[in-house]
Amino acid sequence: MTMNEFNRVHNGHLRVLMILIGVLLTVLILLFSFMAVNALEEIRKPGDVRATITVTGEGSVVAVPDIAEFNFSVKYEADTVSEAQQEVAGRMDEIVSFLKEEGVDEKDIKTVGYSTHPRYEWIAPDERTSRTSGERVLVGYEVIHSTSIVVRDMPEAGRLVGGVGERGATNISGVTFSIDDENELKKEARSKAIEDAKNEAKSLAEDLNVRIIGMVEFNETGSLPGFMRADHFVEADTAMSTEPSFEPGEEKIVSEVRIKYEIR
Repeated sequence: MTMNEFNRVHNGHLRVLMILIGVLLTVLILLFSFMAVNALEEIRKPGDVRATITVTGEGSVVAVPDIAEFNFSVKYEADTVSEAQQEVAGRMDEIVSFLKEEGVDEKDIKTVGYSTHPRYEWIAPDERTSRTSGERVLVGYEVIHSTSIVVRDMPEAGRLVGGVGERGATNISGVTFSIDDENELKKEARSKAIEDAKNEAKSLAEDLNVRIIGMVEFNETGSLPGFMRADHFVEADTAMSTEPSFEPGEEKIVSEVRIKYEIR
């Protein structure tokens, strides 16, 4: 091969190589440009603001209480601590036996307080005995045993309260009603609230002639209102002779949501 022929072949190879390098650089430039555009879409500058709409939704579920709870105490005064404790223990044993016989589970019978303390009386001055100053005199001891009861068979609540009173409870108070598994009801109310908010967002987007891109913020507020409360209090000298009747009523569990959507 002559020198001229060699130079022609060499120059041809160089031109092909330069063309390939140019094509490769062009592809790389286009690729990086595409990636940069996408990155700018995802990572906005601090001054950029997304267009959004905010809607609220509300959902509610009507619930009927299925459990009742009440508190009772047994109180007794005696000359000695042991005498008072024995009397209180005897009454409590009778009451607890009655509750268990009526189907109340042991885990639903809970001691919430037990106290023992002396009881004093003030003796005033007495001219007949030449007493010139008053004094505080120990007259006995008082023992109080307080218990909380959960009744899961609602129709039996009144009969159980009456039975406790008949067996020596010195006071019965705080009869309240609630739902055993309220979480499922809360979820149902939340689902209704979210659906309500979605419908509101769809309607608003149509009115504004915009398109919903996606959710950017979600907040929920809501509460489970206190159920009807039937307070009952019985003193020692007016213990129940008949069982009371309770009407637990019904309540609404309400959930409110606030959702922000990005629009374009």
